This record gives sequence, structure tokens and C-alpha cells, in this order.
Amino acid sequence: MDAVVKKFEVQCLPFEESFELFRQCVKEEVLNSHPEIPELAKTVAKECKGLPLALITIGRAMSNRRKPEEWRYAINTLRSQPSEFAVMESHVFRVLRFSYDSLRDDKHKSCFLYCSMFPEDHMIRKDEIIALWIAEGILHDIGLEDARYAGEFIIGSLKNACLLEKVGDSDDYVKMHDVLRDMALWLATEKENKIFVFENQESIKKHGIATWKEAVRISLWGGSVKLFRETPFCPRLLTFLVRQTAVETFPSSCFQSMYAMKVLDLSKNLCLTRLPAMLEMINLQYLNLSDTNIQELPIVASSLTKLRFLLLDGTTDLKAISEGVISSLSSLQVFSRVPTRNSQLNFQPFWNTTLLRELECLEEIEEISVTLFTVDAVFQFKSSPKLQSCVKRLVIKCKQGKELHLAETSSSVLSTGCFDNLHDLCIKMCLVKDLACLRYAAMLRFVFAADCPLLEEIIPYEFSSSSEDSTMFKKIEAMNF
Repeated sequence: MDAVVKKFEVQCLPFEESFELFRQCVKEEVLNSHPEIPELAKTVAKECKGLPLALITIGRAMSNRRKPEEWRYAINTLRSQPSEFAVMESHVFRVLRFSYDSLRDDKHKSCFLYCSMFPEDHMIRKDEIIALWIAEGILHDIGLEDARYAGEFIIGSLKNACLLEKVGDSDDYVKMHDVLRDMALWLATEKENKIFVFENQESIKKHGIATWKEAVRISLWGGSVKLFRETPFCPRLLTFLVRQTAVETFPSSCFQSMYAMKVLDLSKNLCLTRLPAMLEMINLQYLNLSDTNIQELPIVASSLTKLRFLLLDGTTDLKAISEGVISSLSSLQVFSRVPTRNSQLNFQPFWNTTLLRELECLEEIEEISVTLFTVDAVFQFKSSPKLQSCVKRLVIKCKQGKELHLAETSSSVLSTGCFDNLHDLCIKMCLVKDLACLRYAAMLRFVFAADCPLLEEIIPYEFSSSSEDSTMFKKIEAMNF
């Protein structure tokens, strides 16, 4: 007779229950052995993040520790290098590792380990992590759309294995439990694909830049990170994430040894104003400079022919890119430059019609997110079925009375078009009567319109039909007028 196997998800405990379980393992006589220990014990319990296995294991390990210094050492070790806490490796990580070892293939395992590059409790955007997997080559030998489907499947598998968690009611984000992240970083030290994660300047200094030669992935993340003056030697490095730091610039020779690098993410470094030349990064496939204050992009035409993702959202101070550079990125599939919560964009001639012309020249382009500032740009965009079919996020920001001053003209501009891939639409300061083009936007999720005094209706009655009504706004999540 076949046994029936049932799976039960063990939920993380709230702190009150966590500490009660921890107390039972430590025992009252130890907690009462010194007046400082009860508060220190609460701190240790918090570092277990509600995971019963960790609470029991560490509680038992501390059941004979009666000196505050021993408890402080445990806290520091759990916060900085939990794998050095003996029982974590032997009793916690090796038990949790079963889920990792049970994953179907190395591709799933690599994707799981990659998630450990994000900070503790970080909400990871699914589309972002999938793009990083694609760019580094974990998801390869398939088209962009199929690779994204594969990424969604892998995220589902990792959630089913309880290695990733859903974030609230949103289906756009996942996160990794802190103890599982610690295990992932421990596993990475056992393998050739070493991951180094630093969240402050002190940890960079303690570890030593000389050790970076072993790294395949490096993550620097945190406001206290100011980086370094010496040039690292990283011949094996594939992914370099530097986010939300105080970095203002990089050594001129910083990237010289990073010729294998495929992913460079420098986003959300608000102090970053300048980059060294990128001539050596011939294998780079992903470049994210969103929410930085860089003033120029040091890319020479034909130097980054393998680049597939170029993300420049919120780069207010980036006035232009040398003409011909965008059109020379022969492998480019995804381009994005739209406003963000942190940074608005202002009109500059290059980012208008010139950019659209260069994007249209790219044979591999599949997805664009752009901001249109003038009526000329709107008309040029509307004259290109290719750009319309590629656009994912579209921002139209034309000043009233200057650019779209003829109501009948502006109405015709946005009444037609084929927007198969459009997810987000933002229109500001435009003289438009309707948004009838949205009847073809089956993927549309967000619509925002402001300062459009002539806007009376979204889909005029004469454009509606029963066949279109079945898919119209089926995926809409929010409209704001």
C-alpha cells in the first residue's frame, strides 16, 4: 500500500511565541543567571526571524551560556557571519539544505542563490530578478519572452519549496527569509560561484578587496558604503550590484579586470555623477543606471555590442548620449527611460525624436519605456508600428498651449494605435479628448492622466464593440484621472 505524503507549511512565529519557544530551550536558570541576559536573549531570538528550527537549535546552543559576553558574541556572529555559529551550519543550514538539494536542476539552484544578493527583508521585484537571471546567462538559449516565462516558473518552484515567500497580496514581489538567505550565502562559499555581499564600509575593509578575485557575484548595498580607492581585480566576476550607496564615482581603472562581467547595476546611487570608460566590458549584457545623477554615458559606439538591457529611468542630469551610440547596440532588447518616484525628467532634444529614430533602427529591440515631450515626438512614435508594439511604459508630457495646441489633432493622435505590450500609461499637460487607443492595450495595468482639461472620455462610444469589450481593461489595476 502506497504511503500518502502530505506537505505542511511551517509558518514563522510572531515574536511573542518565538521568544517563548526560545526561553523553553534556554531554560529559566540561564536567563536569570545575569541581569543583562534576558534582554540579550530577546535580541538573539529576534535574529532567528521566527523560524522554529533556528529558535530551537540556537536556544539549545545557548542553554549553558551564563556570561553576557557570550551572548553578545552570539548576536554579533548571527548578524555578520551566521555560518560561523557552529550549530547554525550543522543543525540549521544542513536541515534547510534539503529543500535546496531537492530542486530539480542547477538552473533552479543558481536562481535561488542569486536572490541572496539582495539585502535582508528586501522586496524583490519578480520582473527585475528574472531580467538579472537572463542577463547573467542562467536563463539562456531561448528568446526574451520564453525566458521570462521560464523565470516565472522557477519563482513558482522556489515558492512551492518554501525557499521564497510571497509579499502580502502582491504578485509582483517575492522575498527570502533571512535564515534562508544566510544559508544561501553559506552554500555559495562551498561552490565555485562565490557570492560576496557587503552592506557597510567596515565589512568591505574587513574582508579585503584582494579576495574579490575569487568572486563571481558581488553586492554592495547600503548608505555607509563609499567604496574604495584601489582597483579590484575581478577576472571571474559576472554580476556587480552597487545600490543605494554613498558612492560618488569609481576609480578610473575600476572595470579594467571585469572583462567577463555581464551584469552591472548601479541604480539608486543618488551621489553617483561620473563613470569610468566601459571599453573593457565587451561581454556586458545588463546596464542599470536608474536614479543616479550621471551626466554622461561613457559608451563608445560598437563597444557594447552584447548589451541587451539598458535602463536609465530617472536620470535627470543625463542630457544626451552621443548620436549613433544607441543604434550601435545591435543586441539591445530592452530600453527604458521614464520618470521615477525619486526623479523627474525634463525636456532635452536628444531624448525626443533622435532617441526614437535610433530605437527604431535596432533589429533585436522588443521592449521600450519612453517619455515623449513634444508633438513631433508623439507623431513620430505613432507613425512607427514597431515602437508601438514594443512600448511597455509610455509617458507623454506636453505643455498645454505649446505643443499639442490643436484639440482635433491631439485627439486623432491618441485615438488609434496598436499597443499589445503597453502596461503603464501616464499623460500630463496634454490637450486630448479621449484615449481610444487603449482599447487595443490588452496588457494595460495602470493609467494616469493629469492636467488634461479636454479629456472627456477614455473610449468613445463609436470606437467600442462587443468583440473588443471582452479583453478591454481585463488586467487593469488602477486608473487615476
